[in-house]
Amino acid sequence: MIPDKISSVTFKTTFGRFFICSSSRGIRNLKLLNDTSDLELNKNNLIIDEAIKQINEYFHGKRKEFTIPIDLQLPFFYQKVLMCVRKISYGTFNSYKEIAISCNNKKAYRAVGTANNLNPIPILIPCHRVVPSNGSIGNYTYGKKIKRNLLEHEGHLINDNLFFR
Repeated sequence: MIPDKISSVTFKTTFGRFFICSSSRGIRNLKLLNDTSDLELNKNNLIIDEAIKQINEYFHGKRKEFTIPIDLQLPFFYQKVLMCVRKISYGTFNSYKEIAISCNNKKAYRAVGTANNLNPIPILIPCHRVVPSNGSIGNYTYGKKIKRNLLEHEGHLINDNLFFR
């Protein structure tokens, strides 16, 4: 068996600097970097080049759907959850409970939260579009401010941790 080649690069968008990592099958990781993060560069591959192009189009308001292959390395249920999350359309959101129901396990809303927390490919898998049923903005790996900015980028008006469609 030939080992899978892994490529990575850092890049800038209007939203900030990101690190992206890909196997030959698809994107494995996308991280928002802080300003003090070291650059980590390897030779790009075609999947990474296309991902960077699509992410920049998203932040410039020219893209609402990502068509990049992904390569999730998580337990099956978390992959199932994140594939449901990936289907949430731009400018919309679902609750943790709605995602659990779409995964055929209506009581697994806490596991949906865990899967979102473990999401290695935010934005491409838009876990920022998953919110609590109580109307609050909820948590996000990069903090509520970043989640708020992403939701506002997609057209939501947010006031005091409450969102409006």
